[in-house]
Amino acid sequence: MTDETRQPLTGDVVLAQIMEKTGADTPTDALHRVFELEDKVHFYEDAPKPLLTVDYQGRITVRKDVTVYGLTQIIEAIKNMTIAGS
Repeated sequence: MTDETRQPLTGDVVLAQIMEKTGADTPTDALHRVFELEDKVHFYEDAPKPLLTVDYQGRITVRKDVTVYGLTQIIEAIKNMTIAGS
């Protein structure tokens, strides 16, 4: 389908798609679900970002604003941690 043959979406089609994606039975339910999703997005955006993350393969990712000094502080803190069972 090219841009010339694509038909514009009507409000009813958009509403039906939103209701389907959110699992809502009524337009009001869909609106409430959209508000809930928006609240979740704001919650995750406002949550503090970790300084350092380790993925399941052991790769370490450091937050972009961490300085070299900050990284050495993190390493020192990890070196001084007590490991459970040791």
